[in-house]
Amino acid sequence: MTTSFFKAALTEINNMHVAIIWLDNYYMNKEEEIKKQVAFFKTLLDCPNIVVMILDENEKPVYFGKREIIELLKQHVWKKFPWQSYELNTKRE
Repeated sequence: MTTSFFKAALTEINNMHVAIIWLDNYYMNKEEEIKKQVAFFKTLLDCPNIVVMILDENEKPVYFGKREIIELLKQHVWKKFPWQSYELNTKRE
């Protein structure tokens, strides 16, 4: 079994549960990889409202996900989201 960690903010915005997943900037401009991450976290967290956040070189957030959720997130300061580190255990075959 291997253990890895991910950083996320599970929050509620406008009566909607939203999971914001913080990805390393390695994923910037890798649209297919980001789509895979969104699909993975939708299943893992059983949450339809997944948004990926990547910080650009100026530490400004770049969001990927549903446009209407992104517009809501842009109205908030990203540092104030309830960020936590989560442990992910995976089996090795």
